[in-house]
Amino acid sequence: MFSKRGLFAAAATGAGAALLCSGAAFASNMSDFSVTPVASCDTSSGVAKAAITVTDKDSSGTPAHITIGPHMASSLPGPVSDQWDFPHPTAAGVSHTLYVDWEPGAQWDVRVTAGSIRDEPITPYPTSADKPCTVPSSAPSKVPVPSNKPTSSAAPAPAPSRTAAGSAPAPSASASTQRASLAKTGGGSDSGMIAGIAGALIVIGGGALFTFQRRKAAARH
Repeated sequence: MFSKRGLFAAAATGAGAALLCSGAAFASNMSDFSVTPVASCDTSSGVAKAAITVTDKDSSGTPAHITIGPHMASSLPGPVSDQWDFPHPTAAGVSHTLYVDWEPGAQWDVRVTAGSIRDEPITPYPTSADKPCTVPSSAPSKVPVPSNKPTSSAAPAPAPSRTAAGSAPAPSASASTQRASLAKTGGGSDSGMIAGIAGALIVIGGGALFTFQRRKAAARH
């Protein structure tokens, strides 16, 4: 049979082993973290961005906090431009892309805080290409231009008909009919005067004829 002292020793040994295993489970190593060495140009948001992907392959599942900012010449942490939390990474690896404003030839500082790791940079430091990241301009939309000419629902007045250039307008039907009637009947503005003269000539001729006949009869007797 085990004594009380032996049972206490066994319990203490088991607790120590459990603590060791637990400590190993929450341990992290910088070799579990990697980053793309060259930032890619991303314009999907309409703004030129540097896209940098971070991968966590910590099989212990220790949560990790990732920050990114410009790399300082002093190697001290600089201002944070973007950040991300890996809740439960796996041995297969979990990746996330961070986005910062594009700067040609810039060098970026990606830092990790996980378990015993405290704000450590992932090396080598990722860099941006030494050229601008240009957002493509979209083609202008083809919008129909409204006409400045006023519209009217009234129908346009018909244009007056014309004969030959410089000619007088054709006489109306009533005027033509009246002139034809006058031509047939001899009527007109001078017809009364002509009729009076003709009547006077007839009277004078009749009188002369009557006088001539009387003189001829007297000469016979």
